[in-house]
Amino acid sequence: MRRTIILRGPCKARIKGSCEINAYPVNDAEVIVPVGRSILALAGDECKIEAAGCHRQEAGEELYKVLKGAAERLAGADRIVLIGPTDTGKTTLATFLHSLLAIRYGEATLLSMDVGQNELYAPSFASSIRAPGPIVPGSPGIDADRCFVGSFTPQRAIGPYLGCAAKLSRADPLVADTDGWVTPWEGLSSKAMLALAVRAKLVALIGMEEREAKYLERRTGIRVIVIPPLVRGHHKTLEERRIHRERLIAKILAGARQYSVDPDRTPVYEAPLFGGEPIPKDKLEAIAEALGLRSTIYGEKSRDMLTLVAAVRGRAGHRMVKILRPGWERGMVAASWCKGREHLSLITGAEYRRRKIRVMAPCQPSSVVFGVDKVDITHFIKI
Repeated sequence: MRRTIILRGPCKARIKGSCEINAYPVNDAEVIVPVGRSILALAGDECKIEAAGCHRQEAGEELYKVLKGAAERLAGADRIVLIGPTDTGKTTLATFLHSLLAIRYGEATLLSMDVGQNELYAPSFASSIRAPGPIVPGSPGIDADRCFVGSFTPQRAIGPYLGCAAKLSRADPLVADTDGWVTPWEGLSSKAMLALAVRAKLVALIGMEEREAKYLERRTGIRVIVIPPLVRGHHKTLEERRIHRERLIAKILAGARQYSVDPDRTPVYEAPLFGGEPIPKDKLEAIAEALGLRSTIYGEKSRDMLTLVAAVRGRAGHRMVKILRPGWERGMVAASWCKGREHLSLITGAEYRRRKIRVMAPCQPSSVVFGVDKVDITHFIKI
């Protein structure tokens, strides 16, 4: 009799004999299950699983059949996008689908567009990996291609989100996992644009309604299939998601160092500051007095915009004047270009008068791109 074994990490599982892991046949293998993730094994008499430290749960064959059946229903297409609310089983189904496509074609691309909880690389990035199965998101050793979006939701960075999707989805076959922003109609509109950006041939809506499927079909011209929720049970709270996101960031930044970056020598992109001409001290004082600002630390002019760093806001601002508070940059997510590729980084501070920014990165950046979201770095990293 075959049974489904659910292994929840963090742990290391040793497979002896032949069985299936997330729909991919394995034989005498070792699988690492990261914290917060789980794998499903279909085991019979010829398969023995030793899983030290795993939370192990055994069930009948039905759960595995449901997931594999849903994947088989979709695997007739070779470019598939999975869309649905959070905690409905999208990521689990994506790994099953990737396995079936990899078996058919030798290898397949798994694209993660969940920029808030991205486990192929890091939050605030889109990422993809092309490989045979099984792929367990969050496992050590995954060397994914990555593209910086700069936000934990596409809502705040829709342009980079779609651009990264197109960049990382060039190879067939492809299965794309997405974030849970599917609110009618803005969230669904973002997913329609995503499906077009990756040239999807099939969209699967998980735990959603027929009217939403019809909306997507009208917007994209792509076939849409509705699937019931595949996973039921605990729904992570916003706080649990924040903690998990910060844990993923801390894991990527383990061993990183702080580097001082001079924006006049090292390109800094998308930052609200350090892109213009510094304002001399006497002129800065006159501008601050005219605007009723106290404790003005720094100012610069860029085209027709004045950007000032001031501790206390004065009278009503002018539409051509941007005022930042000291420390606005601390914890801002960023991408540093070094060692030939983009790396997750965090902005840890700025020295305004010296025109320097401090960046926590794995190596000395040759350029830095600012994101739009930030984290409380004191939660998980010692500066």
